[in-house]
Parts: sequence; structure tokens; C-alpha cells
Amino acid sequence: MNGLTLLVLIAAAAGLIVAFRAGVARGRNVIRYEPPRPQRASAPRTPADPASPARTPSPANGMPAGEGIASEPPGVIASLRAEKAALRSNASTMAAEHVQLAAFAEDRRTLHRELALARGETARFRTLVVDLENNTPPPLLTGPNTPD
Repeated sequence: MNGLTLLVLIAAAAGLIVAFRAGVARGRNVIRYEPPRPQRASAPRTPADPASPARTPSPANGMPAGEGIASEPPGVIASLRAEKAALRSNASTMAAEHVQLAAFAEDRRTLHRELALARGETARFRTLVVDLENNTPPPLLTGPNTPD
């Protein structure tokens, strides 16, 4: 072994030792998962204040009388509108992608058709060359400075 190979082997061994020690040190710092501890039983909960009136569903829409679109927070309504706009945009994008994919499929069919035609012509010329080579004169008369 020459000196350079020995130096490379020593450097590789030292690198392996350093990497192993770094992995061990990192393993000590990783937080281990501990399952949640069971909760202690707390005082029993009392039902809601009996003096508050219970909501009764209205017969028209089946929702409680105090609820409806007006009782929704404005942030929820805004997020629903944004989601609706995103879905519409996604639908239009999907339609555009469908048109583009159809165009790509037509281009692919055209290219395959042209490739088949080119391969057919190549095969025809190849057979022509083979036929010409089969009918060539012997190499005796085809050297340099020979009559045609």
C-alpha cells in the first residue's frame, strides 16, 4: 500500500468514529414519546343552568330558533366563500387541463403516425441498399484506378 491509500483509510476510520459519536450524542437529546397520563377524576360536572330556556327546533328548517346563517361568525362565512371560489377555480383549471391533455394526445397520435411512416421508408431504402449490394460486381474490379 502506498502512503496516500493509508492516509485515506485512516481518515475514513476517523470519520466513522466521529459520525458514530455524533449519532449517539444526538440520540440522547431526542425527546422520547411518552403516552399521556390518565387524568384524575375531578368533581362531577353539573348540567347547564336549568333557568336558561332550551332551544326548540323551528318546524320550517329543523334548526333551533336562534341559529342560522346570521348567527355564524363572519370568519366562517368568509372562509366558506373563499373555499367556494377555490373550488370554482379548480374546476375551471381541470377543464383547461382536460383540453390540453386532449391536444397532447392528438399530437402524440400524429407523431406516432409520422414515426411509422418514417420507419416504413427507412425499411424500404434498407431493402433497396441490400438489393444493390447483392448485385455488385466482385471486388476484383472495384479497386482504385480500375476501369468502370
